[in-house]
Amino acid sequence: MSGMIEIGPASENEMVLAFLRGEIESPRFGARYKQCFDQLRPSGFNPQNLVENADLRSQQDNAQRIELLKAVRGYRANQALFTGFPNDVHWRRVGLEPADWNTVQYANHSTWVTLSGGSRIVADGAKNIDFLAAAEDANRNIKAVADDLRSGKRYAELIGVDGEAGKLILVEGHTRATAYAIAQLPECAECIVGSSPTMRTWAFY
Repeated sequence: MSGMIEIGPASENEMVLAFLRGEIESPRFGARYKQCFDQLRPSGFNPQNLVENADLRSQQDNAQRIELLKAVRGYRANQALFTGFPNDVHWRRVGLEPADWNTVQYANHSTWVTLSGGSRIVADGAKNIDFLAAAEDANRNIKAVADDLRSGKRYAELIGVDGEAGKLILVEGHTRATAYAIAQLPECAECIVGSSPTMRTWAFY
């Protein structure tokens, strides 16, 4: 059972912004976001305004961020990462303490199943970082983020969903979560968590 600290409600638009901020400069997905920005720029896309200096009060900007997440990750399209993801998700913010990495789970994806030795527990992935090689250069990327965390760098919120028995399953931020578990920082890591009675339909649940 996770000891998540409940912070308060969050909106879908806040979740989408955090998702983009978490991935837009990542080694795995950054190039795909740039490609989409380049394709969509004639329609008024501005990376800096949309992500860095985001205005969550702008309906147009919120809609454009959703379109970007749809294009890259399949959000609201029942595709890719969001295959089978429910449409009736309610979002909230929680704080994750260092001990929570013993219960927070990775999404059911081969890279993270491998790194965790099959358990899908983030703390296990952290323990295996020097012993089990995962795909997508995950080990090296995780170590780099852990070094950044120790140096004082801070990242966007993680994204997760409620799983069985009070457990949290990550949707976005697997590299960062594992790096948090390795770095063992005293402060909480913030996570935006989605809840739905039909969350089990998500392909990576």
